Amino acid sequence: MNNDKDRVFELALKILTDNQINYWVCHGTLLGIIRDNKLLEWDSDIDFALWDDEYSKEDVLKVFSEDERFKLEFVPEEIDSLHFSIFGNRVDINFYTR
Repeated sequence: MNNDKDRVFELALKILTDNQINYWVCHGTLLGIIRDNKLLEWDSDIDFALWDDEYSKEDVLKVFSEDERFKLEFVPEEIDSLHFSIFGNRVDINFYTR
């Protein structure tokens, strides 16, 4: 992995795993990994998902905010997600109800 998007993916994975946050990859990120064995070049974000009964948005915001490179973006119409920008890329953390 050598481009910024791959680097961002690795940084986000490290934050999630270091904080023992149960997650899965979803949306276009999952499609690229399964179909092409890499992140899709044309996909505009990196998508992760969490169960909302395991982690609050505040918990996730706290651990991502500890890395000053991740900047929170506000997307008012998406209330079940957190969006972070880093190195010109976006990481979306989506919260799902069981």
